[in-house]
This record gives sequence, structure tokens and C-alpha cells, in this order.
Amino acid sequence: MSNATTSHTDPFHQANRMSDVFESASLLAAQQRAERATPSKGAPHHQTHAQELTTSPMGIAQPATAVSTVANSPGMARHILVVEDERDLADMLKIHLENAGYTTDVVHDGRDALTMIQTQCPDLVLLDLMLPGMHGTEVARRVRTDHTLARVPIVMLTAKSQEKDELVGLDLGADDYITKPFSMKVLLARIDAVLRRAEAAAGAQVNRMGLSLGPVDIDPEACEATYGGEPIELTRTEFRILLVLVQAQGRVMSREAIMRRAIGPGINITERTVDVHMTAIRRKLKDAGELIKTVRGVGYKAVSP
Repeated sequence: MSNATTSHTDPFHQANRMSDVFESASLLAAQQRAERATPSKGAPHHQTHAQELTTSPMGIAQPATAVSTVANSPGMARHILVVEDERDLADMLKIHLENAGYTTDVVHDGRDALTMIQTQCPDLVLLDLMLPGMHGTEVARRVRTDHTLARVPIVMLTAKSQEKDELVGLDLGADDYITKPFSMKVLLARIDAVLRRAEAAAGAQVNRMGLSLGPVDIDPEACEATYGGEPIELTRTEFRILLVLVQAQGRVMSREAIMRRAIGPGINITERTVDVHMTAIRRKLKDAGELIKTVRGVGYKAVSP
């Protein structure tokens, strides 16, 4: 176990997050009053950033000092999917990543990993190779050949250390390759670097092509959406949800993934709240609202006209 120490949250960022919670709660309460239902209350969760640890060759956690800066930056939360069949190692990775400020999910099977990538759209996949169900290289190949998933960063984590194994991983499109045993400090630094490169590439693409959903143009820097040049009156949470859907480029996003990326971790938001936000967004987008599709039993996706 690590010795956790509480870090001070940036007051402006915390205020924005609290505002998001109140906005969602107010919108849901209004809808539920109309339906004669009892409003549910979401409570913010105060995050704790623990001291980073490293792992010795024997897998024993030891204190270190570096903390990921990408995960703790203001804006949308960074979500990492850990795909590792060694459950003790997977649990350890989850603890360290969350101590560094990331949100995480863990799966132990290759097929489950592919399903999770398709529905959760993580910001990065930490992928072991020797997996039951489907080999890690096949998971990587399918992700890279799916145009809606091809830009998801992959960091391969494996006990195989031969050069040919590393080349196979990189040829399949892995963004980085780390062998066991590893230093947690190094792993966090490599994840940080991969996320920064991915964000820079995505930002460059937006600058070249812009973001749009049919007649709706979206400016992430100005936090503004326009319809035919006229501003659309979206709340901050509504704008972030719309941005998440458009940036997903046709991928289906679960309700949980939408709110985690739009608001951040540690916020207790119900699926019903997401549906209420989506109804408001569709109404404000007018006919373009039809481009936001409900995928029954999963979530939502934005489609090209």
C-alpha cells in the first residue's frame, strides 16, 4: 500500500466541477419534477493524489516522486484501460494510475478488452500481449484496422523482451512498448509522453479540418458551437458532451464514458442524467439533433449527415 497524501485541488477547476454537478442535478431535478419523480443527488468526490511508487524487479512497491501532469491538468479526465491477465499486477497498476490522477478500468481477457475499447473509447490502452480469449497482438491489430478506433494510443506491456517481439508490437501500431519488470515512475512518464503526442496530433487535425456536426460548427478553444454562424446557447456540460461525441468520430460512447470524459472522475451522475442532457442538446441543435443517435443498451454516437 502507498502512503497517500492529499494534494490541493486548483480552486477554479474544483469550482467548475462543482458547477457541472449542480447543472446536471438541476436539469435532472426539473425533468423529474415534471415526471413526479424524486430527484437523485450527485455528490462530488474529493480526489486524493497519492505519492507515486516504483516497482522493484520482485514486484514490490517503493516510494518515488514523479506524478503525471496530463492526468492532473484542467479539462476532460484521462481514462486508461488496463488489459492484464495477471490480476495482482493489474490491481497494482490500477492503484498507481489512479494515484497519479487517471481514471481506470481493468479487464483480464483479450475479447473483453476489445469490447471495452469499442464502448468506452479510452484515452489510452495499456495492453499485455499474453492474454486469454484473444492475443494482445490481435487486439491491437483490430483496433488499428477500425477507422473509428485507429487513433486510440496503445502502450504494450509484456514480459517478452526480445527485439523481434518489440518490432512486432510497433509494426502493429503500438505507440510504445515496455517490458517487465518495469519502474512505475518510467511507465507513468511514458504514458504521459504518449498522451501528449496523441493530443498534439488530434489538435493539429482539428486545426486543419475543424470540428463539425452537419451544419453545427464547434470551436473547442472558444467553447462555442454555432448553427449557420449563429451561436447555440449550450451550457458548459452540454458543450462538453457534444464535443466528446463529435471527437469520437462515429464511435459509440457509453453513458458512463460520456460523463467521465465530459465532467471527470469522482462525480456521481446517473444514466438518466445523461439522457436528460442529451434531450436538451438535441433540442438546441434543431434538425442537426437528429445526427446524435441513441444506441439501445449502450449509449450514443454522432454520425455524419
